[in-house]
Amino acid sequence: MNPIVIYTSIDNKENAKSLAKRIINNKLAACVNIIPIEESLYYWQGKLESESEFQLMIKTDIKYKSSIEKLIKKNHSYQLPEILVINIDDGSNEYLKWMKDNLK
Repeated sequence: MNPIVIYTSIDNKENAKSLAKRIINNKLAACVNIIPIEESLYYWQGKLESESEFQLMIKTDIKYKSSIEKLIKKNHSYQLPEILVINIDDGSNEYLKWMKDNLK
């Protein structure tokens, strides 16, 4: 197993839960945390934006990265969704086994 965490942010809790459920129901991730973000500041199309968002922390294996990326792009409310991948170099053996057991 090559564990990773994929991050994406989305506009509201309903959309966050819907996207998380799609990922989990397809067994593409062992766990998806939904974290409220009070405020995100960023430039979009030359204008400074300020929005509250919800961060999805998707715990999975590298082999599901492209499937998750496609699912995010197809079901996301943003024109350009955030998709960031962090490699997990280490973790408890028990948790990593649990992750592996809960994927396809």
